[in-house]
Amino acid sequence: MESKPLVFRQKNGLTQYALACGYIQRVEATVAGRNIRIDLWHEGACYHARAHDFTESGRLSWVSEESLTDARAQWEALVWEHFGEALREVAKDARYSYRREFHGEQDPSYVARFEGEWCGKSETVVGAMMQAYTHKVGRI
Repeated sequence: MESKPLVFRQKNGLTQYALACGYIQRVEATVAGRNIRIDLWHEGACYHARAHDFTESGRLSWVSEESLTDARAQWEALVWEHFGEALREVAKDARYSYRREFHGEQDPSYVARFEGEWCGKSETVVGAMMQAYTHKVGRI
């Protein structure tokens, strides 16, 4: 009997298995001079979504949920609350693309490219978009 390979990533981020193994779904960037990180992780019987500002105020928000679906929704809401303006800015720029690609790892990731050249990768399309935003800011 052949076993199925373990899957750590899916279209909406890390799988339940990956989170249970200790992986952390993370998006971080410097926006408007503030170094912000938003995490999703599993601990014990619940999932946590947390936003943290490493420049000024410390923890911005921390939400715990029993279901992964609810925790993903909270994580996504935090991402749009803190990075929404940057995401909208880079989404308008047609020179950037975000595709799921295999790139030497077992599972595909979202890869951000600027006119075909590598900018970065992430477990989520939002994370790839933030990689593109960091690239765009670095070009200015």
